[in-house]
Amino acid sequence: MKSLKSLLKAAQEAPPETRIQLRDAIAEHGVEAIDAVTPWLADPRLGAFATRVITVAGRAGHTTEAVAAFTTGLDTAANEAIRRDVEAGLAEFAPPKRRRAVSGRTGYEILAEDGQLRERPAVRYRIETHKARGSFNIPRVVLDLLAVPADGVVDMEVRRSGSGDLVFSGLMGTSGTKLAPLADDAAVAELKTLDSYESIDVTVARAE
Repeated sequence: MKSLKSLLKAAQEAPPETRIQLRDAIAEHGVEAIDAVTPWLADPRLGAFATRVITVAGRAGHTTEAVAAFTTGLDTAANEAIRRDVEAGLAEFAPPKRRRAVSGRTGYEILAEDGQLRERPAVRYRIETHKARGSFNIPRVVLDLLAVPADGVVDMEVRRSGSGDLVFSGLMGTSGTKLAPLADDAAVAELKTLDSYESIDVTVARAE
């Protein structure tokens, strides 16, 4: 294993498109890695990378330290994009009461991480639609849990939170956290019946 010091130096010097390749090697250093990159949350160039290192280390069992780092990041995040990543991290690792409070601020709540959709592992979350009817996002934490590429395809079911009525079932394309229907207009027409800011429950799986 390379020294943490050398890995951190390499990450600081690497361009954004290759820096991510150092994420797992740094995260393997556990608590030391979390402590080392927490100050980077205040750096607009390195903050997003730091959130990913902390997330990987947290999933390896260092959840208490990850929560502490992300809590610090709520006050120090360099910009709104990094703050959203920080809040997503807290929504994943914080105790349930704290997790609900944080995810409420980000506009979504993870309902289940161990679901199934057409015999594939799935995540279920609750979110409000945007002002534009039928439009909503997929949280970054959901993409990470399912290992969905930035420009990937997901299998999805959308139901009204109040009634449980099915609104959409099929494939969606992803571009970051944005979603784009892949089906024809008829298949997605029901999404347009959703009101602005209506609460929906979304079950999503990675499409192979």
